[in-house]
Amino acid sequence: MQTVGDLEAALTQAETADQLVFIELVLPTMDAPALLKQFAGRLADFDYGERGPRNPLPAVAQVSESVGSARERNRVVDESA
Repeated sequence: MQTVGDLEAALTQAETADQLVFIELVLPTMDAPALLKQFAGRLADFDYGERGPRNPLPAVAQVSESVGSARERNRVVDESA
């Protein structure tokens, strides 16, 4: 739907439909009320959760070099020799 007339015609047809009807509205880019933008953001968070594409990954602690490599930390020492 690109005009109010298109929308009114679609709503009139939808009133008498005996099945599910989807109506797509075409709005100018970035033209949405602030409340709609806020709702869409919350809905996206709900859909994707805290690890969704809109949210950054949590910071991961870095292991210092002084601890040594994983191979060195996990090496088995044969004390019988």
